[in-house]
Amino acid sequence: PTQHRRVFTTEKDGQQFVEVKVFEGERPRTVDNNLLGNFTLSDLPPKQRGVPRIEMTYYVDADGILSVTAVEKSSGRKENVTITKKTMTPRRSRSEYSKLKTTGMTMSWFVRTMRQCRSYATTCSTYRRSCKSTRLASTPRIIRN
Repeated sequence: PTQHRRVFTTEKDGQQFVEVKVFEGERPRTVDNNLLGNFTLSDLPPKQRGVPRIEMTYYVDADGILSVTAVEKSSGRKENVTITKKTMTPRRSRSEYSKLKTTGMTMSWFVRTMRQCRSYATTCSTYRRSCKSTRLASTPRIIRN
């Protein structure tokens, strides 16, 4: 048995729900991986972006059953999904695996490119937010007597 915990937060101000999707695979894009299950953590207290703390717990027991739980720390709101062999979607066939193996080199190049693009996008977004906050802080104010 093993367990892993990680804390996430919201992307938008006043976000009242978080959709959690659990994937199997090693590819960076979810489209290229296998969806195992999903759930929605709803009725979150409306707060500013980045303030809510959502703790995700991934637990695999001795029988290979995966349990994923999300808990919003301030309200105690909790949702989970349990993934067993019965609930999993059908796997890929041998021919699909061999096709994936032959396209592996192309995918590795694609993965590196996608990571680089994501890094650039994050840098631009951070820069834009810092410019916006700097501009608001340094806006001249006119004082009239």
